[in-house]
Amino acid sequence: MLRRVRETESIKDRYSVMYNQCGVLQVSYFASTLKAVFTDCLMFAIRGEQSNTRLLKESIEISLGELADLDFDLAEHVGEIVASKNDISFQDMQSIGRAFSTYFGVPVEIDGNVANVIFAQACRNCIVHSGAIADERMIRQIKAAKERTVDMPVHEGKAFCFEPQSIRKISRSMEAFVAALAGRLIQTCQKSGSKKLTGG
Repeated sequence: MLRRVRETESIKDRYSVMYNQCGVLQVSYFASTLKAVFTDCLMFAIRGEQSNTRLLKESIEISLGELADLDFDLAEHVGEIVASKNDISFQDMQSIGRAFSTYFGVPVEIDGNVANVIFAQACRNCIVHSGAIADERMIRQIKAAKERTVDMPVHEGKAFCFEPQSIRKISRSMEAFVAALAGRLIQTCQKSGSKKLTGG
């Protein structure tokens, strides 16, 4: 019976929804990871032995209500506040690139891994906002992902669905990107005299 289900693909539509949700969760987890990296690095850059002068001069505006919501613990939430006040989105590679380049001098260069992530982010937005029907905005976004190795077909006005192999490939690209970014951030912090970051 199971072989027949596999051969006829009678429940494929149900799995397509699940696979697409896996793609959405992947992008969310990736964004959460980068937000944590950004927050930790910002703390080290401010508290480091040779603190970043430009960062120390930057000001942020916060209301008393927001301060109360943070339980008056600014030190623990400074990265979160900076990201929020500067509209940094960790679900958008352009915004990610600007954030790490502006605050830490670490640019993001587009390669195969970055292109796969851009593709995943575009798909995520389309799944959430357009029901996995490729729209003009998505097609425009993935034009920047020419070097992607995920070969999932996408056509404007048509539904798309992640396959398990695409999900695995995107996952590997995300892991490779975070590892490379972390390595470059550690080097940057060590050069500026903040050697404590090596433990993260």
